Order: sequence, then C-alpha cells, then structure tokens
Amino acid sequence: MSCPRENPHDFIATRLLHTAGGLTGAGLTFGAVYLLIHGVVKVTLVIALMRNKLWAYPWMIAVLLAFIAYQVYLIALGPSPGLVALAVFDVLIVVLTWREYRKQRGIGTPDD
Repeated sequence: MSCPRENPHDFIATRLLHTAGGLTGAGLTFGAVYLLIHGVVKVTLVIALMRNKLWAYPWMIAVLLAFIAYQVYLIALGPSPGLVALAVFDVLIVVLTWREYRKQRGIGTPDD
C-alpha cells in the first residue's frame, strides 16, 4: 500500500493523513476512548444476544440510540465522513436489532 507521498492521488490515504494530522493529543485520546467504549459495549451486548438473552435487545437499542444522539450532536458541530458513516451503521444495527427482537418475542408477522 502506498502512502500519499508515493501516490498523491490516493484519495483515502490522503484524507486519512489530513484528518489524523489535525488531531490534538486530547482529541486523539477522546476519539480512542470513545471508539473503545463503543466497541466494548457492542461486543458485550452482541455476546448476550448470541446467547439469546432477551434483555440484551432493548439494552442494545437504548445504548446505540444514545451513541447515535451523541454522534448527531457531533455531526451538527462539524460533520466528518467517518462520523456520519458510524452513525448510519449504528442506525442500521438498531433497525436490525429491533426486527430480531420482535421476531424472538413472537411479535413479528409470519412474513418477517
């Protein structure tokens, strides 16, 4: 994989390098901690979901909605493609989790 100096037309590498260069020590630490917590919470809840723990479905939805609300707040302050993608991904996971929860509880229609 080439770096932007070797290939200045590599859009992704150039954007990543530009974005990373603008992070301060505190911003970098916050971003790392936020993503770590985000990941740990998701993995923990996914493990509970895989073990068919019905309580985990509403918790997963609630936690993701809280993350989404915070992401929307950050997007309003200054949108970034990565944050928008993360928010869209989280919305998709909420929809899929809600659908599976309804199915597990027998609330869904036979067509689900």
